[in-house]
Amino acid sequence: MPDSQALYPLKFTPILKNKIWGGKRISNILNKAAGNQCGESWEISAVPGAVSVVSNGDLVGQSFDELIARFGEQMLGGHYESFPLLIKFIDANEDLSIQVHPNDEQSGGQGKSEMWYIMQAEAGATLLCGFNQPTHLTKVRDSIDEGTFEKLLNRIPVKAGDVFYIPPGTVHTIGKGILLAEIQQSSDTTFRIYDFDRVDDQGNKRELHIDKSLSVMKLSQDNGKVETDSVELVKSPFFVTNKLTLEEKKTVVAKSGFKIVMNVSGRAKINFDSDQWSLNFGETCLLPAGLSMDIEPEGEVVLLETYVGNDD
Repeated sequence: MPDSQALYPLKFTPILKNKIWGGKRISNILNKAAGNQCGESWEISAVPGAVSVVSNGDLVGQSFDELIARFGEQMLGGHYESFPLLIKFIDANEDLSIQVHPNDEQSGGQGKSEMWYIMQAEAGATLLCGFNQPTHLTKVRDSIDEGTFEKLLNRIPVKAGDVFYIPPGTVHTIGKGILLAEIQQSSDTTFRIYDFDRVDDQGNKRELHIDKSLSVMKLSQDNGKVETDSVELVKSPFFVTNKLTLEEKKTVVAKSGFKIVMNVSGRAKINFDSDQWSLNFGETCLLPAGLSMDIEPEGEVVLLETYVGNDD
């Protein structure tokens, strides 16, 4: 039986993660209460130990786990024991580690397929994705041991508006000087291959996972960049993401399942019944299944609209 308390567009308190490679953009540009080395703002998360909490409306203070327990299919439009996605903003003030993620089968259901939307990039900013030549695992291991591994990888210049899709098994890293939105499966499983020999405040290097990385690594030369002029940016088995560029009011409808909307440029407001909330640059909301909301831009606004399954 549906819960008697009505659902509405949900915003959540960001979960801020300091990282050895993080910077000030999440604070200074996205206007979140972050420190000087914040690398990630987890916007919507059901990852154990980092579960989002509602920040607006009548359900303020309720955790995502509590929402799923209360509303279940009424909210998400399908049967989920936990929320299937993790929504982030990432500030790479320095290069992230070169890494790879396993798929669901390899990780016992904790696979990680992800996409990036570049929001800002400093002049000369690059990222690494995929191999730049045919290779084999012996050569890969030798290059890791010799400290030359990154020379085997595609180095791609990036600019605002670029899109990348990174399936499991793809070797990759985000380069310094990049602020991006990340949409991914709900997993925090990362195997580090190389971390540029850096150390933390205590002088310790971060753990590497060479054998695990080699066991899941694909030797693909695909650089991950999505070349498209269509509204649909990414259609994967795990999520679909569209780019909405608005200059006038638009009604967003969550038909059979939930939708997530991230503001990656501009200012806007959400109108729902008699309520109104901001959806400004760097803000995110979840629209429960079966509901609709009006998004009212102030000038031009660019949104990422994400859902799971079919939008019907």
